[in-house]
Amino acid sequence: TYIHPNAFVFYIWSLIHWILGFFLVCQFIDVANETIVDGISWLFVCSALLNSAWLVLVVFDYLILAWLAILIVTILLSFIYYNLTYKYPPQNRFDTYFIHLPFKIYHAWAIVISVISLFVALVPDKDLESQTPGVAIQICSVIALVVLDLVAMGYIYKCKGDLVGAAVIVVTLFGIALQQDDVIVRWASLGLGIKTVILMINDYINKYCRIREEQTPLLV
Repeated sequence: TYIHPNAFVFYIWSLIHWILGFFLVCQFIDVANETIVDGISWLFVCSALLNSAWLVLVVFDYLILAWLAILIVTILLSFIYYNLTYKYPPQNRFDTYFIHLPFKIYHAWAIVISVISLFVALVPDKDLESQTPGVAIQICSVIALVVLDLVAMGYIYKCKGDLVGAAVIVVTLFGIALQQDDVIVRWASLGLGIKTVILMINDYINKYCRIREEQTPLLV
């Protein structure tokens, strides 16, 4: 498709599978029980089953059904993401790396796949003989890129400064810029990616400054 990222971006799937493997092990540790049972529980099971269904539907070329499946996966992961972010914040490094981190990456990647799957289902395949898409396809491509960029901004400004989720979107945008030959799509994705990186750096600096101010003892 015209917003298909470079192959290296899809290694995010491998990363997700590895860290979810650690998450599954964490279910047998008592310290994680409350968060997993109350905040994740059946939502993860349903999302895993639907994720498998999405893959089967893609293989058999049922693209609309595949998009609906991954959309539901994204919705389920959004509930998990909300629970972890606002109801069960990390209490220690164990929570941060083995419970919260997997679902931050998974949630952002599910959104990326949902956008790409919708594009695959509704927009004609890329013509290998003519690398220049029509104006309508260019507009649809830019809209899809803007949606991804807005998601990244939401992670930064609305989700307690989630730079992990934003980073997944940035990697995708850079991957699209690297893969696509169309000038508009390439520069739009590259520009949005650079802009998001700047916002991420700014947010990180602001957080660092706030932490330093809080740690600075007050002069009596």
